[in-house]
Amino acid sequence: MAPLAFIQCIFYAYLSGELESVRHFSAHEMTLIRLGALFVNGVLAFGLNVVSFTACSRVGAVGMSVAGNVKQALTILSAVAIFDLTITKTNAVGISLTLVGGAWYAMVELREKRLRRRRR
Repeated sequence: MAPLAFIQCIFYAYLSGELESVRHFSAHEMTLIRLGALFVNGVLAFGLNVVSFTACSRVGAVGMSVAGNVKQALTILSAVAIFDLTITKTNAVGISLTLVGGAWYAMVELREKRLRRRRR
């Protein structure tokens, strides 16, 4: 699937003129610092994918979905704290339900794992 997606991306980049912009940037504006930053970005993205695939194989699809929802709720709470934002009561209830649901899911999963270990 990835080779087909690559071909499609290159095709659309050519049609939109984006490839010419990349050629111009790489010929006239690329510096060693920018190249290093691009390399570090690629290494971090690769590492993130490795961690994500490892976590998904150990936790499962449902656990990853629950973790994603909890992450979104915590991101919103962080933004509220950092940027001094206000949220409505409905937002607060939704965030609370998400966090309580995530904790409940974790508790049930932990209990089931302990039961499986005892049965062995």
